[in-house]
Amino acid sequence: MKQELEYIGNKIINHKRDLAHAVEALEAKEFVNTLKSVEVPYDQIITWRTELIEIIGDSLIENHDDVMNRTREWAHRVGQKCLDIGVPLNESLRSLAFFRTVIWDVFEEDLEQQNFSAVTMLDVSKLINPLLDEVSYIFSNLIVRDHQKTMNIAQLAMEELSVPVVPITKGVAILPLIGEIDTHRAKLIMESTLKHSTEDQLDYLIIDVSGVPMIDTMVANNIFSIIQALTIMGVEASITGMRPEIAQTVISLGINFKDINSYANMQQALEKIGFTHESQLQT
Repeated sequence: MKQELEYIGNKIINHKRDLAHAVEALEAKEFVNTLKSVEVPYDQIITWRTELIEIIGDSLIENHDDVMNRTREWAHRVGQKCLDIGVPLNESLRSLAFFRTVIWDVFEEDLEQQNFSAVTMLDVSKLINPLLDEVSYIFSNLIVRDHQKTMNIAQLAMEELSVPVVPITKGVAILPLIGEIDTHRAKLIMESTLKHSTEDQLDYLIIDVSGVPMIDTMVANNIFSIIQALTIMGVEASITGMRPEIAQTVISLGINFKDINSYANMQQALEKIGFTHESQLQT
């Protein structure tokens, strides 16, 4: 039986490039066109497939653990490269089934002539299938990690947009807060305001809360902390947009705003620091 496995393994290796091209013939036309349009030459993709087919052939001849390690190395290397150049790994996963098909096609004549025992063919499956299953597992993990990375980037972009420090003139910026403020977002607001205050060399920052639906003790304390941190940095902070109903709620909670510069609207806050339309025209 060992000789039969070696014969099958060598036959796979000897036909590896033809088998790599045979996989292409079974793939969807759209996926083939995608592969031909990526940055890496299509011949490189054929080479990668040839490498995998050779590993499959070696699995019938060489030590199983060594071949499995080579399989994992191939899957990580090729899978990551495919992600980097824009090859859809989900379609590559579908192609793995075609590797099984083309490999068994090589022995179609031998199978018809019953040159191999049933036990031999069962052993072939037991040796080959785990390799392709391992590739599928690694490709799937790479897809999940890539999607998570994309989601994290999108989340960071959304978080950045949720704390928009907007410079309006030299040394002056506004921070229009919209939506609910939880502990996580309060931390982002703190980090973003301090960062922009330093980078933009701000003297004044106006925090507009007209878009915040509710200001409770936690939110108020967070705003106080932000203003205190800005003060330490030499930035004069003020609050605008405190709606009457929110002001009443704040008072009922026992929150004291007497030490905070608070204005009804943005215009009043800007005029207080000497920023007017006329002054901008003169500059």
